[in-house]
Amino acid sequence: MDNQDLIVIRRFASEVEARIVQSLLGSAKIECFITNEYTSWVMPSSAFSYGLCVKAEDVQQAIEIIDSQPAEN
Repeated sequence: MDNQDLIVIRRFASEVEARIVQSLLGSAKIECFITNEYTSWVMPSSAFSYGLCVKAEDVQQAIEIIDSQPAEN
């Protein structure tokens, strides 16, 4: 995956949330990765967020998949 073509489509407060959505997109064959996943090991802080990145050409489909999921209560 070429870093120049990547777009952060969502940010999450926890790595667990980001991994769940990453798995959801992966099951739809959308390649994605999480930013800052190793930063929290070196500098634990709630100030960090985890960005979920996808290729520019997959942005619309990824957002539609994420938005189609039921909201948490």
